[in-house]
Amino acid sequence: GDSHFAMTQYSTFHEAGLEHWRNSSAPQYRYFTVVRHPGTRLYSTWFDKIHSHRGSDQPDLLWAACDGDPSCTFEQFVDGVTKWLQEEPDVDKVNEHVAVQSDLCDPKARDFDGVFRIEDGFDQIEDALKKWSDVEFDFKSEKGEIGYSHHNKKAKKVYDEFPVSDKDGYEKYMPYDVQVKIWRAYKTDFDDFGYDYPEKRKTQ
Repeated sequence: GDSHFAMTQYSTFHEAGLEHWRNSSAPQYRYFTVVRHPGTRLYSTWFDKIHSHRGSDQPDLLWAACDGDPSCTFEQFVDGVTKWLQEEPDVDKVNEHVAVQSDLCDPKARDFDGVFRIEDGFDQIEDALKKWSDVEFDFKSEKGEIGYSHHNKKAKKVYDEFPVSDKDGYEKYMPYDVQVKIWRAYKTDFDDFGYDYPEKRKTQ
C-alpha cells in the first residue's frame, strides 16, 4: 500500500469513471502534478531499489549511483546521485526516481491547475478532482489502506525502523551534512514546491 497503489486504481478513463471525457464534447483537460520532499524521495528510492531489491529492477540506478554495488550505504548513494545530476545535463538520461522533479514537471514552464505535495495528504487531491470532474475519488489500496505508505499498518513497521522516510523524521534525524548535499542538488525542488531548507538540530 503506497502512493502507487492509490493512483493505479484510476489508471484508465473507465476505472476513474471518466469514460465520457474521451468523446469530442468532453470538458477541458486539467493538468496537475504530485511531488514529494526531495530528501524522503531519495531515501525511499535507496531503501526500495537498492537496499531491498539490490538494484535488480533499476540497473542503471545501481551502476550510476552505487558503482554497481548493491550494498552501498545511503550516504554513498547520495554522493553517486548528486554526481550523476551534476555530470548529466539531459534529464531524460537520469533515472526518473532520482531526477529533479522540477525538471520533470516544471511549474514555471507549464501552468498547472494543481501542484500537490504528497506529505499534505490525499484529501486535497480528491477534493480538486471532485471539483474538476464531478467524480468521487477515494485513494485507497486494494486492502483498504490509505495510499500514502507511511499511514498503513504494513509499511508502518518499516518506517518505524527507518523514520527518516517521513518528512518530519528526515528533518529530525538525517545527518545535517547529508541534508545539505541533497538540498544543493535539488534546490529548485525545495524552492518551486515550498519545502523547508535544512536546519541543524541536536537530534541529527
